[in-house]
Amino acid sequence: MKYYAVLAPNGFLLYRLFESNSFPQYFTETYELNKIYLSFSSLYELKYTKTAFIYQLVWLLTNCDLRQVYESLAFTWLQEQTLKFEWNFTQPITVNARVKENNNTWTVLQIVNVKNKHIPYENISILHPEIQNTEKSKEAKKYTYHSLNKNGDGEQGFTLDEQVDGSTEDFDFVQMNQLSHEYTSVPRGKRIKRGSAKQRLEEDENTKRYNGDDNFIHSTADSGGQQLVMDLEHQMLHEIKAQGELQDFINVLKVLEQYPELKAIRAFTDVLPEGLGERKFTKLSDGVTKRRYVVAEVYMMNRSLFNIIKVEREGCSLSTLILSSPSQQDWLTIYSQVLLNLVNASGSWTTNLLESIKTKGISIVKIKT
Repeated sequence: MKYYAVLAPNGFLLYRLFESNSFPQYFTETYELNKIYLSFSSLYELKYTKTAFIYQLVWLLTNCDLRQVYESLAFTWLQEQTLKFEWNFTQPITVNARVKENNNTWTVLQIVNVKNKHIPYENISILHPEIQNTEKSKEAKKYTYHSLNKNGDGEQGFTLDEQVDGSTEDFDFVQMNQLSHEYTSVPRGKRIKRGSAKQRLEEDENTKRYNGDDNFIHSTADSGGQQLVMDLEHQMLHEIKAQGELQDFINVLKVLEQYPELKAIRAFTDVLPEGLGERKFTKLSDGVTKRRYVVAEVYMMNRSLFNIIKVEREGCSLSTLILSSPSQQDWLTIYSQVLLNLVNASGSWTTNLLESIKTKGISIVKIKT
């Protein structure tokens, strides 16, 4: 597997080795004279936009023989259940390695560095939903999370455990072999920022404070457990960007994620569906902006599941719905029925709808905030 570190030296590229033609899910490529433009989707984790990772990705994408080798591995694996490849080295590289000689054979113990990697473009521009202008705000935080077991100076070690399910949002970058990469020339990188986000640093008497224990046990996985098997419709909470009360709702979910009783939270957001005829509730008061909603599926350690539907209110008196059931349900169909009925009823949860849902063995709780 040491040879694959040349092709896939980070978690993202390693996972893609076993997927056929999966790159379009994560980014689109546009090429101009001496410039490559990468537009990433929210599925591509922000941490992989670091310069070293971007150079490795662009090197892979822009060298035809290398890309062909990489993309053929998944097919070979599916057909033969083995990892092997042939590389023509149209663009040669130099590899320094530690090797062991034994009976006229050589065993590669460790690849130390890869040199003479050529990127045939002088400029790289990247766009990602989470690359935004951050503006410091004098407003106080609406919520804050405090760990109960940090020592006074805020320093605390952690334990790596391969049995732990999942990993932290920003991974602890543990270089297993200190592999370094050297390029014949270094392209200029540009991160295109769109939109803005407030950074609240202060707290006041209105800031909601959440306290919890942190056992400082981190997974050895880059992204693990529940997050790896999420449907494409769902996103990790840090990937969801919303406005106003919907963002506040997402922030509360992020805090809840820290509690040991919770196994995982899946969520997705979209605009309300179009109802029968022209329905004003589908748009906000400006008559143009589509009204959005967030659905969060909260998985508990005791195997119970709570489905929360939060709709953008903008002054409307509308409760948040929490649905749960001891039996298996087609939740995506139920969400569609609930939201379409909400639009057709001009922004209210109708009694007929709620009673219809209850007949399926689903419990409903309405929360007014």
